[in-house]
Amino acid sequence: MEKLVTSLFKAIAGTNELIDSDSAIIERDNEVFDRVASWFRDLRTALGYDENSEEANNLEITFLQGLHEKLGESNSWFAGSPSPLSRLRPRR
Repeated sequence: MEKLVTSLFKAIAGTNELIDSDSAIIERDNEVFDRVASWFRDLRTALGYDENSEEANNLEITFLQGLHEKLGESNSWFAGSPSPLSRLRPRR
């Protein structure tokens, strides 16, 4: 499963591109993380979760935090990137 997630994230990120600065890498990673977060919210909604419920929010945070941790453990290009979890939109 970890290899599948890693390869998916790399494919979305376009990691074959040459990036010449740490800030560009972090910016790219944040953009990809936002796309994955959006995809997960769409999936969660399709599964019938109320978008504004505490259960839906907890599910999203758990998924994205686990994804960030797994990628950090298995990819040197992702390790050390600040967690983008703090940028998730606040719940009402």
